[in-house]
Amino acid sequence: MDKQCGNQQILGYNASASSPQKAKEDWNMQKHSYSRNGIVYVKGTINGQRYRLSTGKSASKRMLEFVNLNWESEIQTILLHKHEQSKEQELKAKLTKSQISLKDFCQKLIPIWERTLKRSSFLGRSKLLRTVIYPNFGESAMSDLNYTTLREWFFNFRLKNNEIPSASYLAHIASLLNQIFVEAIKDGIIETNPMSGLKKPKQLPKNEPPMPFSVDEIAKILCCKDAFVRDFAAIAFFTGMRTGELLALAWDCIDFENDTIAVERNATKGGLTTPKTGKRRIDMLPCVKQKLLTMKARASSIWVFPTRQGGHYQESNSIMQKWQRALLECNIAYRSVYHTRHTFATTMISAGEDILWVSATLGHANTQMTFSRYAKYIPKTRGSRASIVEQNIAQLLAQNENAHAG
Repeated sequence: MDKQCGNQQILGYNASASSPQKAKEDWNMQKHSYSRNGIVYVKGTINGQRYRLSTGKSASKRMLEFVNLNWESEIQTILLHKHEQSKEQELKAKLTKSQISLKDFCQKLIPIWERTLKRSSFLGRSKLLRTVIYPNFGESAMSDLNYTTLREWFFNFRLKNNEIPSASYLAHIASLLNQIFVEAIKDGIIETNPMSGLKKPKQLPKNEPPMPFSVDEIAKILCCKDAFVRDFAAIAFFTGMRTGELLALAWDCIDFENDTIAVERNATKGGLTTPKTGKRRIDMLPCVKQKLLTMKARASSIWVFPTRQGGHYQESNSIMQKWQRALLECNIAYRSVYHTRHTFATTMISAGEDILWVSATLGHANTQMTFSRYAKYIPKTRGSRASIVEQNIAQLLAQNENAHAG
């Protein structure tokens, strides 16, 4: 009797139950172990959470009794094991994920960049990937690219001709790598950015120092043989528009009634984009208006400066040869087309024009940029708007038009 009572106590039900059926029901409600497919399962509630878990142990009367008595520790042991397994699997998955090569990871970013970047920016980034980043880091696992590796590479990197790259070029590479690693952190591929703390090369001036054309040089260019250069220079010198903005200028952007020009597009090798610092509307000086009216009278394209096929030029390099030939013809030291913009700025500022107006016309991001670049041209006294242009050049333009009318 004592042995029977002891066994019944172990099994978790009361021997004093009123009937065998009642005892069985009580046992089913209170027991914490049961058998399924030859395996012992444990069940129970801990901190309000109900569990039914496989112990993985072969079912036997003794094992059922043991699990029933020690159900809490069994559940906790199983949960701990599952947690450790989960962490191990997560670590394994993370390790596998971090082994993705930089090139494969970038293939996932390219479609995003293509839809979110300007066409010119996307093409520039693609070229940098293709010519620099892939050849040097493309096959490397993301987790293998560390601070030391990148620092040594930046220190020793040379161009194909063994020339030391400019600080600006290295900065572009560093910026793109940094963006790639930032995205990799967001995707959980790496934990830290190896570019963080990497000393950036000192930036060199992005633009050539202003070397404006003199009035005599302007006069020579406006009288050169190439009709395209004559037209282009006449507008470029007196609007301050960027080369790409002029090449993308259409007649529908010119308001002859209100004497303004809407700068809405920029021509690059990637196609038409918005101007570098956004769209703007600029004043059209009298000499520019007269020139544009003359050009409009003979226009056969929607573009102010069309190609022979009637389309627009793609970028400033498209007209480089024309420009070089014109300067050579005029015996003028070579300066890029961009210096027509510097010429406008220095001419207007030297004439006493309001520098705020000059800055807005140039489309500078802020007036500080204009001040820092052209401060030495600011005169002590101010005159009327574009007086030098009107006095020294407007008449020359009119004479030039008459000379080439035939």
